[in-house]
Amino acid sequence: MQLIEDIDHSRLAHQAGAIMGPARVVIFSDAQLESELIALNPLIAIDLPLRALAFENLTTGRSEVIYNSFDYIASRYRLADDTTATFSERYQNAMNTALADVPASAISAFTDNRMQPDGIITIASPFDFEESLTKINSAINAQDDTVMFGHGRFSGE
Repeated sequence: MQLIEDIDHSRLAHQAGAIMGPARVVIFSDAQLESELIALNPLIAIDLPLRALAFENLTTGRSEVIYNSFDYIASRYRLADDTTATFSERYQNAMNTALADVPASAISAFTDNRMQPDGIITIASPFDFEESLTKINSAINAQDDTVMFGHGRFSGE
C-alpha cells in the first residue's frame, strides 16, 4: 500500500474564499490490484487509485470516513459475476488495511452501491496517446485555479 496524496478540500476552499467543514481525500494505491482491475476495463482507472474521504458530517457534527465499495465499481463498469467474486475480497482487504485505525462506527456507507456507467464521457482524440496526454496536462496547467497533484502510471508497476 502506497500513499499517493492527501487532498485537503477545506484548505483549498479557504484559499478560494469559500468556507466549508473539514474534508480530506486520502488517495492510496495497491498497484497490483489496481493494475489488474484496469486490465479488465481501462475506464475503471477513473475511480482509481483507491481513496477514502474523511469529512465532518454537517448534520451530526461527527467525523466520518466513506469510500466507494467494490459493488459500486462492479456495477458502474458492469463487471462479470466471476470477476466480482475474484476481486471483491481483495478490494475490501485493501480498504480495511488503509482504514485499520478508523473505528467501524466512523465508517459511513452509501445507501445504494449500484451505479450505471452514466456520466462517463468518452471523447475520441485525433492525437496519439502521448500527445493527447500532453494536451490535457497543458490545458490543466494553463488554469490559475487548478492544482495538479501528481502523475501515476500503472503500466510501470
